[in-house]
Amino acid sequence: MNSNTPKEPPQEQRRANWLGSRVKVLTTEVTGLIISREKQKQMFATSLYRNALYLVINNLAGPLTSFLFWIIVARFYSTSAVGLASAVASIVTLLGLFSTFGFEFGLIRYLANAGHNANSMVNTSLTLGSIVAIIFSCIFLTGVSIWSPALAPLRQSTIYFIIFVIFTVVTTVTILMGNAFVAQRRAHFTMINNLTSSVLELIMVLLFILFLRSFRGIFFAMVFSGAITLIISMRFFLPKILPGFRPVPIISRSVVREMIHFSFTNYIANAVWSFTIYVLPIMVINALGIQANAYFFISWTVGGVLGTISLATTTSLFAEGSFDEKKMVSDIWRCLKLTCIILIPIAVIVFLLADKLLLLFGTAYSLEGTGLLRIMCIAALPLALNSIYMSILRIQKKSIALILLTVFIAIVTLVVSYFLVPRVGIIGTGFGWLISQGVLAIFVLSRLVKLKKQDNLQ
Repeated sequence: MNSNTPKEPPQEQRRANWLGSRVKVLTTEVTGLIISREKQKQMFATSLYRNALYLVINNLAGPLTSFLFWIIVARFYSTSAVGLASAVASIVTLLGLFSTFGFEFGLIRYLANAGHNANSMVNTSLTLGSIVAIIFSCIFLTGVSIWSPALAPLRQSTIYFIIFVIFTVVTTVTILMGNAFVAQRRAHFTMINNLTSSVLELIMVLLFILFLRSFRGIFFAMVFSGAITLIISMRFFLPKILPGFRPVPIISRSVVREMIHFSFTNYIANAVWSFTIYVLPIMVINALGIQANAYFFISWTVGGVLGTISLATTTSLFAEGSFDEKKMVSDIWRCLKLTCIILIPIAVIVFLLADKLLLLFGTAYSLEGTGLLRIMCIAALPLALNSIYMSILRIQKKSIALILLTVFIAIVTLVVSYFLVPRVGIIGTGFGWLISQGVLAIFVLSRLVKLKKQDNLQ
């Protein structure tokens, strides 16, 4: 062999060179999308981009309108009424998420290819979700004096009891219906639906100030706005994506058999993820006290908004991959580009202005929570990569792998936080979250590289 023949670089170097070239291409394409109007028009013409942008707007507008709602409520209603109403809103949201039983994921995965069975699939999901919501809400209210004595008034009044159950059902059905829109690649209906509910909520709570300035005014505003929006969506929006749709309480055995395994395993994965989020405040309270948990909650909530961006883009990826799995690899690249365009600038701005943003809540929040918020900004980047891979697993129906990933995140986050929080304060939760997401992102990156190479060989 000629000694002058250049040696082939080792595999690690080839992989690094390939990754570097892809990052360069990604940077060039992202820059082009930002400065070119023509490319922006082309991007919006692509269903993956279009639906993702609608979901991003929805996920960012939701916290903003909620913030306005609670500002109004805090100014015109008593502290006790605000405390009771906010607790009810949190409980109902949690019960609604649990009541879907994972069928929100099943709808995205199967509805696009359901054909003539689509209406039956939606009605079955809505019916089962409503039944579970009724059961869960009744169980909660029956034992409310045990796990939440402060909410005992809900059980003492028959009207409150009934409306609480209705509120839980409405929340559950709204979640399922929103994912039906996403499954049919019509996410703008999800955005319109949620924005309509938020605007009605603001209008109603202002009206109730005139003659019902108590907990009932806030409670009824939340329930009635959600119920009215749900009726509008079922009457006008669902028939547009499902011709001939009528809400009928049915349970199709064939639909249940087709969706139950995928839905339930994703339900478990989502429950593990939610468990991690809800355990951290308890950990902070036990180690540092209630005041520290207030600083943690605000910083974590503000930082969590960044996570909703990747949630929106990867949900759109999940819907597109379920519609046509053959385009999955190219859709992954598009999803990554869009996430970078939106997430990186916002994360940088929030990182630089973290202390100023938290000053809106008070000087103490800025002093105590800035470090945690900045770590959340850094963690948003590996979180986006991991969210993309989780959508890939959902598309490929690899539910067990999905559960294992969420369990890994839960264990690492909670273990690291458990040891660090008593020693370094609330910033320890940020380190736990960053380490779990960062380590997993290294693994995910290697899998995405392998997936891209396999696609190039085909």
